[in-house]
Amino acid sequence: MLERIYTTENFRPVLNGNYKTNIPNIESIAYRHEVPNGMVEKLDTSKRFLLRITTWEKFDSVNTAVDFSVNPTYKVGELKNANGDILYGRIAVARGRTSGEISYCVGWDGTQLTFSALPSGTTETVDVFYLLNEGHLRFQMTSPAQATRSNIAIMQNAISGINLKNQYNINDSLYFTGDFNARSGFKYEFAITSRAPIFFDPADTGENIGTGWNDIAIIEFPYISEKEAVLQETNANVTKATNSQFNRT
Repeated sequence: MLERIYTTENFRPVLNGNYKTNIPNIESIAYRHEVPNGMVEKLDTSKRFLLRITTWEKFDSVNTAVDFSVNPTYKVGELKNANGDILYGRIAVARGRTSGEISYCVGWDGTQLTFSALPSGTTETVDVFYLLNEGHLRFQMTSPAQATRSNIAIMQNAISGINLKNQYNINDSLYFTGDFNARSGFKYEFAITSRAPIFFDPADTGENIGTGWNDIAIIEFPYISEKEAVLQETNANVTKATNSQFNRT
């Protein structure tokens, strides 16, 4: 039995027609993780989890040789510390497409996100990932097996209720509740209702903007992993037990 952590690398974007992830204003799957063949994965309710949800926009003809500002379309999550100060560097990150350089947010006035000048700045297109402050999240588990229902909610919350929490503070720590076991073929999914597109990694946008530099988005979900064959040796009803979760009333 191994203790592991799901990260953004474990969840892959779900294409919905012409949309790279979720469909605007309609509850739809933005990201999912499918349990590998032969494995059983259980969310660890004894450990806190971390989650930050970001959206992405690009802005053309931005002069990044000086401090620059952009006007986001969607509501920005104002993450604050215990003293009520906005943690600017943890709410948005920008990258210039020509310079290839990154700058973290240094200011937010309710209308504009401001970033420090890039060392090799020029007039260029800028990609920005920022914390979202609108929409609804349903984190769920789905089963390919026959059951009373095809999915069950693990967590449901307004996105603001997740993003605005200072989750490193013990008073705002988040924990999963309930016993959720997923075997081969089961999926953990982010179902989103929001006008904003949800993106965790730059590569998921379908644009040639690199990968791995959006560290504003965070997924850290502790879980316990075990080979299904090992569990079958001690519990012959692993399949029945995992299916029964979907028949609860």
